[in-house]
Amino acid sequence: MATAEDDLDKEDIALLSLLCIDNFIDSSSYSSDETSGDSLLLTVSTIDHCEKCPYVMALFLRIVDHLAGKVQRREYKGGRPQLTLEKQILIALWYFANTECYRSIASRFDVNDSTVMKSVDGIVSAMVKDKNKLIRWPKAEQLRRNENGFRAFQGMPGVVGAIDGTHIAIPGPNQHHENNINRKGFHSTVAQVVCDHEMKFMSVNTGWPGSVHDARVFRNSKIGKRIINKTILPDEFHLVGDAAYPLSQNLMTPFKDFGTLTREQQRYNFVQSSTLMVVEGSIGQLKGRFRKLKMLDCTLPKSTDSVTFCCILHNICITEGDILNDEEIIMDDHVNNGPGLQGIVESGNQKENVVQNL
Repeated sequence: MATAEDDLDKEDIALLSLLCIDNFIDSSSYSSDETSGDSLLLTVSTIDHCEKCPYVMALFLRIVDHLAGKVQRREYKGGRPQLTLEKQILIALWYFANTECYRSIASRFDVNDSTVMKSVDGIVSAMVKDKNKLIRWPKAEQLRRNENGFRAFQGMPGVVGAIDGTHIAIPGPNQHHENNINRKGFHSTVAQVVCDHEMKFMSVNTGWPGSVHDARVFRNSKIGKRIINKTILPDEFHLVGDAAYPLSQNLMTPFKDFGTLTREQQRYNFVQSSTLMVVEGSIGQLKGRFRKLKMLDCTLPKSTDSVTFCCILHNICITEGDILNDEEIIMDDHVNNGPGLQGIVESGNQKENVVQNL
């Protein structure tokens, strides 16, 4: 029985190999002429031992396996032969792994601009339809594993996830562009993510305009509503978040420091912030791996699926053991457009209980 690997031609393998080293070589340093057609085959021999190749191949094959039979082929009406599923996936991976424009990618793959756009849109749409299978909230057994994993960092008990928001630059709209401008002064969309101790995303909420602060995104998200209503986690478990988020039974935030914190409270803040670093790392891995997220060339509505798609691929990469080196990670330029939400008294008591157990 033929496999996805059997269906790859030599040019596909060459392009896939280039994706393997794309984290190490700036794509602007080689032209599309140098990485198209037969000349690609010369490149493969120099990089086939690259440490990234097994991970990229695993990612590629996972996507092929997941989308087999789900991407509809249009009726052939003559002209150029239709692209295989494998070629469409390669185009989509290249698009998100680089900052190249459609025209450059079209030249690289010897297709026209519209084919690149249709390939990217088709693969993204098909994967995002199954996002709930690929980005999942943990069940009871996994929650316990998460708690053990987080506790191993700094000893903070009860943590099963870390939450944060990140801004992704997008072009400004023709109308009401001020809605998309964040506190840093650029147009963006906001994504709220929750990750586990391994940096895999457990929840992703996308599509908010850049002017909206983290607290509002949280309050209106499904995860936020369930945390506020205490319907998402057993009382013994909680997430960690920064000061933009509301203190609650299932969400531990830092003490505000006005210079009067006790030694125990200072210790709590240190442990809490150290534990929270895992979500900063996951966002850094996401943006380092998919450099198109430096600046998406699409509008706010379309960016929702694009960001979700990258988060899905991120989870597949983590599952396959592909962890970026420190120099490859793009650390987030944190943007918070507003003040945090206030917690409630009983939640403050919960925080004090955590302090006493550190």
